Amino acid sequence: MIAHLELEGAEKVYGTAVRTYALKATTLTIPRGELVVILGPSGSGKTTLLNLVGGLDRPSAGRVAVGGQDLQGLSDDALCAYRREKVGFVFQFFNLIPSLTAWENVAFAAELTGGTEGVDGLLGAVGLGDLGDRFPSELSGGQQQRVAIARALAKRPELLLCDEPTGALDEESGRQVLGLLESAARDGGRTVLVVTHNPTFAAMADRVIRLRDGGVVGVERNDAPQAAHAVAW
Repeated sequence: MIAHLELEGAEKVYGTAVRTYALKATTLTIPRGELVVILGPSGSGKTTLLNLVGGLDRPSAGRVAVGGQDLQGLSDDALCAYRREKVGFVFQFFNLIPSLTAWENVAFAAELTGGTEGVDGLLGAVGLGDLGDRFPSELSGGQQQRVAIARALAKRPELLLCDEPTGALDEESGRQVLGLLESAARDGGRTVLVVTHNPTFAAMADRVIRLRDGGVVGVERNDAPQAAHAVAW
């Protein structure tokens, strides 16, 4: 097993006189190319774990490494470059730029790390090849989330981090979005972490991490994950 993500005793603590543990000492190893679902109730540390791996926050103690690179030793500029070049983010509320079309939203991200040559292909891959000229307000919630996924993938990231990406969607749209994320891992060779409250997504994952009260209470390996949806990538 070649590790892509490694956490060794990683924790996040707020406060000094009164210490609040957003994430207790956590040790995990995740191979490259897996679809990983992180389950747990609100306040269990799911988003904190994602933020540490994504370089949005630094651990209070312990080690976080991605691709063999220790994140806590990076300068602020180097950490910014890591987020820009290595990580794609997908959030619950799509965060599209309302004044830009779907194509322009994806192109904006693509320009950060190269050019816009692949934008049409990405929109086609998420099933929106004929809707690139529409503004976010002209798209359904599921369509907007698919634009957000295309935007995240426009940077060709090694790591895709998704925080409740289906929380604002109906069941069918949510399943389509999960199918795209599944394809990003299976066919794109990326490591994909999906934070969710929904335990039904666990059957689709290669690995399930369960959190409670800031700590890992279980890690399950799924040798026969179910397909979320048939998606051509």
